[in-house]
Amino acid sequence: GMHNGMMSAKKLGDYPAITVKEARKALLAGEYITNVWEEDLPEGGIRKKDIAKVELIYRNSPACRQYLPYYCFYILQPEIEGVTMAEGLQSYALVYVPAIRREYLENYSDYIPFN
Repeated sequence: GMHNGMMSAKKLGDYPAITVKEARKALLAGEYITNVWEEDLPEGGIRKKDIAKVELIYRNSPACRQYLPYYCFYILQPEIEGVTMAEGLQSYALVYVPAIRREYLENYSDYIPFN
């Protein structure tokens, strides 16, 4: 069968999670992690109307076998000049906000810094 890393992961403890509302506030304040270029995000920063969807996900860093919860926000990408999307299709940038309160993240050696 498929090896499920989550099954073999050890629980490190319970950490207070932030709410979607708090995560959205952090996102709108520019506190997020993303692997897309700045120009692939809305000019002048992400606004509430740019958020298409949000989900709670777990990411693990290759350096460490820790799964950290993140809110993953789907941000509507601005239309790129010269690129025509098929009718009704939209492209989204994925941006992440840690779901654990910031003060608890200080203990993580592999904590991904905000850009």
